[in-house]
Amino acid sequence: MKISAEEVSRKFYPEPYCQFVQSAPSVCMEDSILELFAEDGEFDTEKISELSDEAIIEVVNTRTKSGLFNMEKDFTQKLSEVRYNSSGHIVGAGVATLTWVAKVNLEALKRFGSVQRGEALDKFTSEFESGMIEVLTDRSHQPENVTTFTFVAKEFFQALESQAFKDAGMLLVGYLIVFIYVIIMIGRFSFVQQRFFLSLGGILGVIMGIIVSYGVCSAIGFWYSPAHTVIPFLMLGIGIDDMFVIIQCRNTLSQEQLSSGGVAERLGRTMEHAGVAITITSLTNFMAFGIGSTTQMPALRSFCMYAAIGILSIFFFQVLHSVSHKHCVDNFLSSL
Repeated sequence: MKISAEEVSRKFYPEPYCQFVQSAPSVCMEDSILELFAEDGEFDTEKISELSDEAIIEVVNTRTKSGLFNMEKDFTQKLSEVRYNSSGHIVGAGVATLTWVAKVNLEALKRFGSVQRGEALDKFTSEFESGMIEVLTDRSHQPENVTTFTFVAKEFFQALESQAFKDAGMLLVGYLIVFIYVIIMIGRFSFVQQRFFLSLGGILGVIMGIIVSYGVCSAIGFWYSPAHTVIPFLMLGIGIDDMFVIIQCRNTLSQEQLSSGGVAERLGRTMEHAGVAITITSLTNFMAFGIGSTTQMPALRSFCMYAAIGILSIFFFQVLHSVSHKHCVDNFLSSL
């Protein structure tokens, strides 16, 4: 004997019906004016397709109960640009909204799913949304007087992803321009003092800091968003600033300090003056982004954490390039 959904909900309501619905691993909800044409929790597509315009208008004006969920609803809220006749009855509408809300299957997520783009998305939900996007964006079978506008959660993230790496070429060009600028500013127009490798070392320190930031934050579980494409440019500016501070401190040394002692001693004297400056700026930047990472907004929290780890990593690499000798380390620590 077949028992309808309405009979089950009435017989076992509120318990264990409500408990079962609440604990179900996968729940989907459809919210549209189509619920008026459902019977016993199911849609008969053939029967609906045979309805005339007059029959549809009559149902919209006379029914207020969802045949899908067996509950009273105001379905006029799903319509816009509604047209009424002289007696106040609905005779047409320009817009109708249809909404599908899905709850991820937690069991399937544990076995097959993964956290992507900050959202929990199991395999079935991902395939369902992909199929929905394909169907709703195919307007070849729509009447000429009908226009559909779709918004699917996965479609939104796909659009963001398409924008995430579109500036990758500009990133390389930007780094090349800054590299040439650094060579010009810290070097001389000669074969001896052009400081090509020194500039390359500073840029590599920035790149290594970015790699560490992306690797550590990804391992921790912070997700990547299109806003993160700004981070390489942000890290480049901070890293170049530290490099210029170190070079300027070296240039302010007296001729006697530059000529006495070996390379390690001269670097130690340089870091004795530059240590405080780059430490203070790096720590304040790190603290600023670290505080920002405590926000409740997932995208902003992830961005700030990526930036904070990147700043700390770049500081480490910039200092490591300069204080690889014990004498440099002692002078650097004494300056802090």
